[in-house]
Amino acid sequence: MDPKLYFSPGACSLVSHIALAESGAKYETSKVDFAAKENRSEAYREIHPQGKVPALVTDKGTITENVAILGWIGDHYGKPGSVPVKDKHDRAKATELLGWCASTVHISFGMIFRPLRFAAGNKKAAQTAGQKRLSVHFARMEEMAAGDGWLVGKEFSAADSYFAVFFRWAKRIGADVSRYPNWAAHVERVIARKAVAKAIKDEGLELDEFRL
Repeated sequence: MDPKLYFSPGACSLVSHIALAESGAKYETSKVDFAAKENRSEAYREIHPQGKVPALVTDKGTITENVAILGWIGDHYGKPGSVPVKDKHDRAKATELLGWCASTVHISFGMIFRPLRFAAGNKKAAQTAGQKRLSVHFARMEEMAAGDGWLVGKEFSAADSYFAVFFRWAKRIGADVSRYPNWAAHVERVIARKAVAKAIKDEGLELDEFRL
């Protein structure tokens, strides 16, 4: 069977969506409408018990969490967009960066998008803390995005896609992204790729959402 990706438009699941598009393999997608609370439905809970995205259904079962899904895509297809498979060091460094994106940067955005999960009854405090953390993360991403190559080795990877997703999120929260020219230029290189543009379009998003 072809793998099936469950995603929410513009969410972190876009990283796995891009990796599948880059692989050139056949796959299916299914949109999970969070606004309609489809993620809380019994049917979706059977796919992902936590009601989150992404979830990838394979012939051997379902895989959740971007880092795990991206490893699966890399191992099965060996193409750019997931994790490097030819160089073990590059694979480790890409996985390290993906872990930071998922467990640190994403969480800081969560403090702004869903503040009451982090400070019950004190929305402002959580959002202020999230903004402070993100200012540090954005500065680090700006530094890592210097130059005209990719983040890990010489190959486009999921780490690059994560940076693009975060750039769009930064715009959504009103951050002054013009302060990060390296990051912005890096995202332009990402969205210039045909497979990336296809995944973005398939999610109903516009490329301009990822630009200054």
